[in-house]
Parts: sequence; C-alpha cells; structure tokens
Amino acid sequence: MASRVADIQDVIETALGGKAITMTVEGRERFPVRVRYNRQSRQDEEDVKNLLVSSASSMGQQRGRMNGGTMATARPLAVAPGPAAPLQIPLAMVADVKIVEGPAMIKSENGMLRNYVQLNVRDRDIVGFVEEAQRIVAQKVKLPKECTSLGAASSSTRSVLAERCS
Repeated sequence: MASRVADIQDVIETALGGKAITMTVEGRERFPVRVRYNRQSRQDEEDVKNLLVSSASSMGQQRGRMNGGTMATARPLAVAPGPAAPLQIPLAMVADVKIVEGPAMIKSENGMLRNYVQLNVRDRDIVGFVEEAQRIVAQKVKLPKECTSLGAASSSTRSVLAERCS
C-alpha cells in the first residue's frame, strides 16, 4: 500500500502545524486563517502514528482530499472496489513517527534559512581566525547551491568579514 509523499506531508502539515486556507484583514494587518486537526488527534506520538492518510489505491480521484481523524475515531473505509473508493491507512504504515529534538526556532532572512555558529576566540586575533576558518571551510566543506552567503561578524566591531559563496 503506497501513498504519495506530497499527500502524506499535506496530512502532517494540516494535522500538526495547521494549513493556511485564507487571510483575514484587520485594518492594515493581514493574518492567516489556519485549520488543523483537533488536539485529541495530535496530542502525542501514538495519536500522530494513527493519523489517516489516503493510500495510493485511492489516490485517483481522492488526491488532496483528507478525511481527517485517527484510528481511535475512524477506521479505514471498506467500500466496494472502484476508482472512487477511498482507502485510508494509519500514518505509521507508511512513515516512521518519532519525537526528536530539533532547533528551538528556525531562523530566516530574505526568505532563506539561516544558521549561526557562535564561538569565543582566545589567544589570537579574530580577523586571522575568521580568515583561517573561511579558508578551511572553502577547502573541506561543499556548500549546497542554495547557499547564498557565508559570513562572519565580530560582535565588538560589527564588521562583515566574508563575502558571498562563489
């Protein structure tokens, strides 16, 4: 029983984070209106494992359609075979579900993900350290094409010491 990755991701996004379905305008401000599954369907790892996703056998006409719920509240539909017969299976049948530590916050700038490495330099000049670090990174680390900049800055001088990735 295979499922489309995009459909599985859509269920997870809607269930856990909520999916923006429209915007509301209040004065000069705009706010997304999101829908997501009820708290009982997403409160722990077991509940998430039991989220129902459409199987590939029912993807034809059901693509993008989510009949939300969990194994506890709804069972996969058993109907006469045919192209419109939806078959839903627990997420755990097509994905490993586990809680893992991740970043406390995802940082971005100009629509691009951003990450920081902070350190304290002792017993040598900061500029020399940064130049050496950049040289080593350029030699030993293959940066992805999406990388638009690799930079270094001193908190005391606020001077930018690195240029864009080539």
